[in-house]
Amino acid sequence: MSTALAILAGAAAVWASRGCARDPGEPVRASITEWPEQDTGWIAHAVVIETSEGLTLNCAMRRPSAGRYPLPAALISGGFRTGRRAALLIGEFRGVAFSCDYPWRNPGEHGVAGVLSRLPRIRSEIVSTPLAHRAAATWLLAQPFTDSSRLAGIGVSLGVPTVAAWAAGDPRVKAVALLYGGADLGVMLEHSQRRNVPPDFIRRPLAGLVAWGLKPLEPARTVPRLPPRPLFLAVAPEDRRIPPAATEALVAAAGPSARVMRLAGGHVTPNADTLLAMLTDSTNAWLQTLDFFRAPSAK
Repeated sequence: MSTALAILAGAAAVWASRGCARDPGEPVRASITEWPEQDTGWIAHAVVIETSEGLTLNCAMRRPSAGRYPLPAALISGGFRTGRRAALLIGEFRGVAFSCDYPWRNPGEHGVAGVLSRLPRIRSEIVSTPLAHRAAATWLLAQPFTDSSRLAGIGVSLGVPTVAAWAAGDPRVKAVALLYGGADLGVMLEHSQRRNVPPDFIRRPLAGLVAWGLKPLEPARTVPRLPPRPLFLAVAPEDRRIPPAATEALVAAAGPSARVMRLAGGHVTPNADTLLAMLTDSTNAWLQTLDFFRAPSAK
């Protein structure tokens, strides 16, 4: 039985590996509409970007309504269900916050048969996410209210692997913050599926195969390529979603030059207002030490 499962899993992995990353091209047009914003002092918009290769990115943008322009900008990627709302949840970020929905559907929506038949396409869409970040950043940096010399990448939770992979290949990113993430995707996938796939002899090899398919997004490979650019980590050793081994693997990959903040408690969630505000304040404070929020006249 276990041999048959291993053979099937291996065949599925080979089938999935046919799905390669696809470059979405450059932004060619965008529509901007007002996003209902309750707080005074901020401007929020929904942004839909279309690229030259037919990709549509649904994004959100939030920036101070007053201040000296152009402002620094941060492209933010959070949890899958958070999507483009990440820019609206980050609180009082002292620049332009920008985030987009992931450019792929939740694979679980396809059902087992649908997932198996779409494995190459699913893998292609997922490993193409850093290129979608790059296209979104291209549009963002072309706007008159952003300073193209001050772009940060901020990855939270699920966004850590994709932001790290994007930033590792995009020199326009001047600083990177990775919050509540981990490295070693095989360890994280195996940990996350303990309830859904109880038998160890099935879960562990499957997690390893999926991690192999997502190797371009492996933080253990991409994070070491970020220095000498400044790197900030916020990790929670008691986080039940990210196992301690993955947390420490991320810290090790970041190297001794990274600033690491260790937090008590569990994983960050979209409704954890106090924790989100603290993370925003801590990220602002770190960026301030880099002179990220300098006045435009100081350029």
